[in-house]
Amino acid sequence: MSRPELLISKEQLTFSEEVMEKAFNYYIHFDEVKFTKEDKTILKKGLCFAPSVIVSKNPQIGFSFFEKLLENNASKDIKTIVKENLKKKRLEKSFPDEVNKLLLLMKL
Repeated sequence: MSRPELLISKEQLTFSEEVMEKAFNYYIHFDEVKFTKEDKTILKKGLCFAPSVIVSKNPQIGFSFFEKLLENNASKDIKTIVKENLKKKRLEKSFPDEVNKLLLLMKL
């Protein structure tokens, strides 16, 4: 999911987008009875990296997903995760306007 060279077909990209959405959903609705804090930390680490690869391959859907995520869940953790993704060079250099728009949205 987080290897750009693997996201070459529409099918692979769609699958990765679905997994990304599910992973964020798991994080937002994390079951602390079923899983440990360590599990949540591991999930957060993955979410701080992998989505940037998917967003770089499909920026229109990816940035829209981040925007909706921030509008619907303004928790500190979600903001941190999105911010970590936005700091990746693959997004900063290729999509500076979109990155800045989301950074501004987080400050509001």
